[in-house]
Amino acid sequence: MIIEELNPHKILFSLERFTQKKDKLGYLFKMKKELHRIIKCFESSKTLPLKMYAVDNIQIEGNCAELKTFIRDQIKLANKNSWEKRIPDEGKLRTLITKEVIQYKKVVILIDGEIKLIENRPAKKEDVKPEPKKKFIKIDKLDHVEIVNLLKENKEKLLWENSVGELIELVNNIMNEKLITELNESNMPKFISNKFVDSKENDFSLKKVEKVYAMFLKTIWSTKTEINTRYFQ
Repeated sequence: MIIEELNPHKILFSLERFTQKKDKLGYLFKMKKELHRIIKCFESSKTLPLKMYAVDNIQIEGNCAELKTFIRDQIKLANKNSWEKRIPDEGKLRTLITKEVIQYKKVVILIDGEIKLIENRPAKKEDVKPEPKKKFIKIDKLDHVEIVNLLKENKEKLLWENSVGELIELVNNIMNEKLITELNESNMPKFISNKFVDSKENDFSLKKVEKVYAMFLKTIWSTKTEINTRYFQ
């Protein structure tokens, strides 16, 4: 095999330079692509005598640098003595090319085996990047305007350490004061679920918020008095 980079020992040695799974696979797929390109060139139909494919100043369709180098090397081997000017006959060159293609195909099989091993190999601990810890904004004081400002200034959710009922009451007051224009009765539960987390940094369940909000509204409508929302847990 004339291409040193595609020598199986060279490929396996170079593979050890990579530590990441994706890098190893990227290298192997690159080598496999190169091999298929060369195999296609060597196996393509040749309309001219093979010795013509070794000439520099002739552009021939289906030729490639690897085939040109290979034929030149065969001519050099046939002329070990400087006074000889022999060229291997057409039949011998075709036989040698066929043997060379077989060697390249063996390397493809080797690469396919390595790809399969790497793809099925469990990822190393260093290859698995831990998910970044989510950041939440802690509420320092239960002031409507302050909380609205926090919501507008930050993409992160606010950490709510009190009950769901108290949160609903607070957001209801924000809505009544029209501090957030897009907030209304129909989207309040979804708004709470999207903008707040509980004391354990867990998202508020939309179903739970909707259920408590329904109780909240029912109580207001039935009593028309101020309610103690801390009971709506």
